Amino acid sequence: MITHHPDSGLLLDYATGALAEPMALSVACHASLCQTCAEEIQRLEALGGSLLEASGRAQVDATSLNAVLSRLDEPETVTPPTVPHFDDKSLKILPAPLRDYLPASLGDLKWRHIGSKVSQFNLDLHIGSFKVSLMRFKAGQSQPIHTHKGHEATLVLTGGYTDQGQHFGVGDFDLKDTRHKHQPVVDDGEDCYALVVMDAPVVLAGPFSRFLNPFIKL
Repeated sequence: MITHHPDSGLLLDYATGALAEPMALSVACHASLCQTCAEEIQRLEALGGSLLEASGRAQVDATSLNAVLSRLDEPETVTPPTVPHFDDKSLKILPAPLRDYLPASLGDLKWRHIGSKVSQFNLDLHIGSFKVSLMRFKAGQSQPIHTHKGHEATLVLTGGYTDQGQHFGVGDFDLKDTRHKHQPVVDDGEDCYALVVMDAPVVLAGPFSRFLNPFIKL
Protein backbone atom coordinates (compact mmCIF):
# COMPACT_ATOMS: atom_id res chain seq x y z
CA MET A 1 0.00 0.00 0.00
CA ILE A 2 1.37 3.42 -0.98
CA THR A 3 1.41 5.78 1.99
CA HIS A 4 3.86 8.54 0.99
CA HIS A 5 2.95 10.92 -1.85
CA PRO A 6 4.18 14.14 -3.47
CA ASP A 7 2.66 17.14 -1.69
CA SER A 8 -0.13 19.18 -3.24
CA GLY A 9 2.31 21.84 -4.46
CA LEU A 10 4.36 19.32 -6.45
CA LEU A 11 1.23 17.80 -7.97
CA LEU A 12 -0.02 21.25 -8.99
CA ASP A 13 3.34 22.17 -10.53
CA TYR A 14 3.34 18.87 -12.42
CA ALA A 15 -0.21 19.38 -13.70
CA THR A 16 0.60 22.90 -14.92
CA GLY A 17 3.91 21.91 -16.51
CA ALA A 18 5.95 24.00 -14.08
CA LEU A 19 8.25 21.18 -12.91
CA ALA A 20 11.65 20.62 -14.48
CA GLU A 21 11.74 17.40 -16.49
CA PRO A 22 13.78 15.37 -13.96
CA MET A 23 11.40 16.08 -11.08
CA ALA A 24 8.40 15.72 -13.38
CA LEU A 25 9.66 12.25 -14.27
CA SER A 26 9.67 11.17 -10.62
CA VAL A 27 6.12 12.48 -10.12
CA ALA A 28 4.92 10.82 -13.35
CA CYS A 29 6.41 7.49 -12.26
CA HIS A 30 4.72 7.77 -8.86
CA ALA A 31 1.39 8.64 -10.46
CA SER A 32 1.68 5.61 -12.75
CA LEU A 33 1.71 3.47 -9.58
CA CYS A 34 -0.67 5.54 -7.43
CA GLN A 35 -4.29 5.89 -8.52
CA THR A 36 -4.96 8.55 -5.88
CA CYS A 37 -2.30 10.92 -7.24
CA ALA A 38 -3.15 10.09 -10.86
CA GLU A 39 -6.76 11.15 -10.23
CA GLU A 40 -5.65 14.32 -8.42
CA ILE A 41 -3.42 15.27 -11.37
CA GLN A 42 -6.33 14.70 -13.75
CA ARG A 43 -8.53 16.93 -11.57
CA LEU A 44 -5.91 19.69 -11.51
CA GLU A 45 -5.39 19.48 -15.28
CA ALA A 46 -9.15 19.69 -15.86
CA LEU A 47 -9.37 22.67 -13.53
CA GLY A 48 -6.55 24.39 -15.37
CA GLY A 49 -8.28 23.75 -18.70
CA SER A 50 -11.50 25.24 -17.38
CA LEU A 51 -9.71 28.35 -16.17
CA LEU A 52 -8.04 28.83 -19.55
CA GLU A 53 -11.37 28.46 -21.33
CA ALA A 54 -13.01 30.95 -18.99
CA SER A 55 -10.26 33.50 -19.61
CA GLY A 56 -11.39 33.87 -23.23
CA ARG A 57 -9.63 33.50 -26.55
CA ALA A 58 -6.59 35.59 -27.35
CA GLN A 59 -6.64 37.62 -30.55
CA VAL A 60 -4.10 36.56 -33.19
CA ASP A 61 -3.00 39.06 -35.84
CA ALA A 62 -3.22 38.05 -39.48
CA THR A 63 0.56 38.00 -40.04
CA SER A 64 1.15 35.49 -37.22
CA LEU A 65 -1.76 33.33 -38.36
CA ASN A 66 -0.48 33.20 -41.95
CA ALA A 67 3.01 32.27 -40.75
CA VAL A 68 1.62 29.34 -38.77
CA LEU A 69 -0.59 28.17 -41.64
CA SER A 70 2.33 28.30 -44.08
CA ARG A 71 4.30 25.90 -41.91
CA LEU A 72 1.58 23.28 -42.21
CA ASP A 73 2.75 22.57 -45.75
CA GLU A 74 6.39 22.08 -44.76
CA PRO A 75 7.65 18.48 -44.97
CA GLU A 76 8.14 16.89 -41.57
CA THR A 77 11.25 14.85 -40.83
CA VAL A 78 10.65 12.27 -38.14
CA THR A 79 13.34 9.96 -36.79
CA PRO A 80 11.75 6.87 -35.27
CA PRO A 81 12.88 6.43 -31.65
CA THR A 82 14.93 3.39 -30.77
CA VAL A 83 12.82 1.27 -28.45
CA PRO A 84 14.85 -1.15 -26.31
CA HIS A 85 13.54 -4.59 -25.48
CA PHE A 86 12.85 -4.99 -21.77
CA ASP A 87 12.79 -8.40 -20.13
CA ASP A 88 9.92 -9.48 -17.86
CA LYS A 89 11.73 -8.48 -14.66
CA SER A 90 12.35 -4.97 -15.94
CA LEU A 91 8.77 -4.57 -17.18
CA LYS A 92 7.52 -5.57 -13.75
CA ILE A 93 9.82 -3.17 -11.86
CA LEU A 94 10.11 -0.12 -14.12
CA PRO A 95 7.17 2.32 -14.35
CA ALA A 96 6.14 3.05 -17.93
CA PRO A 97 7.33 6.71 -17.94
CA LEU A 98 10.80 5.61 -16.83
CA ARG A 99 11.30 3.09 -19.63
CA ASP A 100 11.53 5.89 -22.19
CA TYR A 101 14.74 7.07 -20.52
CA LEU A 102 16.55 3.72 -20.31
CA PRO A 103 18.65 2.04 -23.02
CA ALA A 104 18.24 -1.55 -21.80
CA SER A 105 16.84 -3.94 -19.22
CA LEU A 106 18.03 -3.67 -15.63
CA GLY A 107 20.48 -6.56 -15.97
CA ASP A 108 22.09 -5.02 -19.05
CA LEU A 109 22.68 -1.52 -17.68
CA LYS A 110 26.23 -0.38 -16.95
CA TRP A 111 25.93 -0.08 -13.18
CA ARG A 112 28.53 1.88 -11.23
CA HIS A 113 29.33 0.25 -7.89
CA ILE A 114 29.67 2.52 -4.88
CA GLY A 115 31.29 0.33 -2.25
CA SER A 116 29.58 -2.98 -1.55
CA LYS A 117 26.15 -1.59 -0.63
CA VAL A 118 25.06 0.57 -3.53
CA SER A 119 24.99 0.45 -7.34
CA GLN A 120 24.06 3.40 -9.53
CA PHE A 121 23.05 3.99 -13.14
CA ASN A 122 22.82 7.63 -14.23
CA LEU A 123 20.15 8.51 -16.75
CA ASP A 124 21.05 10.65 -19.75
CA LEU A 125 18.90 13.51 -18.51
CA HIS A 126 21.11 16.53 -17.92
CA ILE A 127 19.07 19.62 -17.12
CA GLY A 128 20.58 22.34 -14.98
CA SER A 129 22.01 20.92 -11.78
CA PHE A 130 19.73 17.88 -11.75
CA LYS A 131 21.03 14.33 -11.57
CA VAL A 132 18.70 11.40 -12.20
CA SER A 133 19.76 7.89 -11.23
CA LEU A 134 18.52 4.38 -10.82
CA MET A 135 19.87 3.11 -7.51
CA ARG A 136 20.16 -0.45 -6.23
CA PHE A 137 20.61 -0.75 -2.46
CA LYS A 138 21.65 -4.09 -0.97
CA ALA A 139 19.08 -5.74 1.29
CA GLY A 140 19.54 -5.33 5.03
CA GLN A 141 22.18 -2.64 4.77
CA SER A 142 22.19 0.81 6.35
CA GLN A 143 23.30 3.71 4.19
CA PRO A 144 25.76 6.42 5.31
CA ILE A 145 24.37 9.26 7.40
CA HIS A 146 23.95 12.23 5.09
CA THR A 147 22.19 15.50 4.45
CA HIS A 148 21.61 17.51 1.26
CA LYS A 149 22.62 20.74 -0.41
CA GLY A 150 19.27 20.75 -2.23
CA HIS A 151 16.36 18.39 -2.83
CA GLU A 152 16.35 14.61 -3.19
CA ALA A 153 13.25 12.79 -4.43
CA THR A 154 13.26 9.00 -4.05
CA LEU A 155 10.66 6.69 -5.59
CA VAL A 156 10.82 3.10 -4.35
CA LEU A 157 10.51 0.51 -7.14
CA THR A 158 11.25 -2.73 -5.25
CA GLY A 159 11.83 -3.65 -1.62
CA GLY A 160 11.80 -0.79 0.84
CA TYR A 161 13.62 1.03 3.61
CA THR A 162 13.07 2.68 6.98
CA ASP A 163 14.18 6.27 7.51
CA GLN A 164 13.57 8.59 10.46
CA GLY A 165 10.92 6.29 11.90
CA GLN A 166 8.97 5.95 8.64
CA HIS A 167 8.81 3.00 6.28
CA PHE A 168 8.90 3.50 2.51
CA GLY A 169 7.75 0.67 0.24
CA VAL A 170 7.02 0.17 -3.45
CA GLY A 171 5.46 3.28 -5.00
CA ASP A 172 6.23 5.54 -2.04
CA PHE A 173 7.60 9.02 -2.79
CA ASP A 174 10.19 10.38 -0.36
CA LEU A 175 11.30 14.02 -0.61
CA LYS A 176 14.23 15.25 1.47
CA ASP A 177 16.03 18.61 1.56
CA THR A 178 18.59 20.61 3.52
CA ARG A 179 16.56 20.25 6.72
CA HIS A 180 17.04 16.47 6.84
CA LYS A 181 19.97 14.53 8.24
CA HIS A 182 19.15 10.86 7.85
CA GLN A 183 20.33 7.28 7.43
CA PRO A 184 18.02 4.94 5.44
CA VAL A 185 18.10 1.26 6.43
CA VAL A 186 17.11 -1.15 3.64
CA ASP A 187 14.64 -3.95 4.41
CA ASP A 188 15.92 -7.49 4.80
CA GLY A 189 15.23 -10.10 2.14
CA GLU A 190 15.15 -8.00 -1.05
CA ASP A 191 17.36 -5.41 -2.71
CA CYS A 192 15.78 -2.00 -3.04
CA TYR A 193 15.66 -0.45 -6.49
CA ALA A 194 14.77 3.25 -6.51
CA LEU A 195 14.57 6.22 -8.85
CA VAL A 196 16.47 9.11 -7.27
CA VAL A 197 16.35 12.71 -8.49
CA MET A 198 18.67 15.33 -6.96
CA ASP A 199 19.22 18.98 -7.77
CA ALA A 200 22.37 19.18 -5.62
CA PRO A 201 24.87 16.70 -4.17
CA VAL A 202 24.47 14.81 -0.91
CA VAL A 203 26.74 15.65 2.02
CA LEU A 204 28.05 12.78 4.15
CA ALA A 205 27.57 13.68 7.80
CA GLY A 206 29.01 10.81 9.86
CA PRO A 207 31.97 11.38 12.19
CA PHE A 208 34.43 9.91 9.68
CA SER A 209 32.57 9.76 6.36
CA ARG A 210 32.35 13.56 6.13
CA PHE A 211 36.05 13.53 5.27
CA LEU A 212 35.14 11.57 2.12
CA ASN A 213 32.85 14.28 0.74
CA PRO A 214 35.44 15.62 -1.75
CA PHE A 215 35.70 12.14 -3.28
CA ILE A 216 32.01 11.19 -3.37
CA LYS A 217 30.12 11.78 -6.61
CA LEU A 218 26.44 11.25 -5.80
